Amino acid sequence: MIYKNFLKQKLKKNKVIVGTWQTIPNATLSEIFSLSGLDFLVIDFEHGPINYNTAKDMIRACELHNCSPLIRVKKNDSSLILSALEIGAHGIVVPQVESKLDVKKFINSVYYHPIGNRGVSGFTRSTGYSIKLQKNKKINDANNNLTNVVLVESVNAINNIDEICDNDHVQVIYIGTYDLSQSIGKTGNIYDEKLLKIIKKTVKKIISYNKIPGILAQNIEDVKFFKKIGFKFILFSVDCALILEKIKMDIDKIKK
Repeated sequence: MIYKNFLKQKLKKNKVIVGTWQTIPNATLSEIFSLSGLDFLVIDFEHGPINYNTAKDMIRACELHNCSPLIRVKKNDSSLILSALEIGAHGIVVPQVESKLDVKKFINSVYYHPIGNRGVSGFTRSTGYSIKLQKNKKINDANNNLTNVVLVESVNAINNIDEICDNDHVQVIYIGTYDLSQSIGKTGNIYDEKLLKIIKKTVKKIISYNKIPGILAQNIEDVKFFKKIGFKFILFSVDCALILEKIKMDIDKIKK
């Protein structure tokens, strides 16, 4: 990346940080959300129709206002991760991690040697488009300037949470409540008692490994609850839901 990782600096302070998912491919919207005071924005390639060219402008928009842009890739694939990093993402959110081998594959993709085997080019946005101008600085700094987020979204992942957490280069472990609800046979019921019991147990395990636990909060009451049980990396809703809910609430009032 060209600019410093604002999010990583905030994570070091051990405070609760708040972001949201962006599924709508639009840089102006990224800038609007960044102006709101969000700490980070996750540009969602898995569930949003976003391409790399649009995402590059979305990243620029975030950086204007000290909001760190992360990219959730479609899958744990080195070529997808490399493309996301080279347009300047401050970090990668990787879905469906279920084992230490998945973690190892992810880490190998996001870091340069000697930690990983990320492909090297001095002529991308992340390296300032010219390795001569940067004198290798961006490549040398990159390994110390990323935020890595691992998504655990299945019973398999929860059962293997110890080996997933046991990696020095993973910073955030995010519990994907919707996919996890499906995995336990409670599809879409993210407030099911069985699911909440799993979440409470897992967050304690994540914290015991000195990792930062992350989760989705649908509303302010969710935020209060998740903060209370130890979550520090909170994604507050999704762009489309935030827009729809706000305008629907106001339009309903107008019509009444």
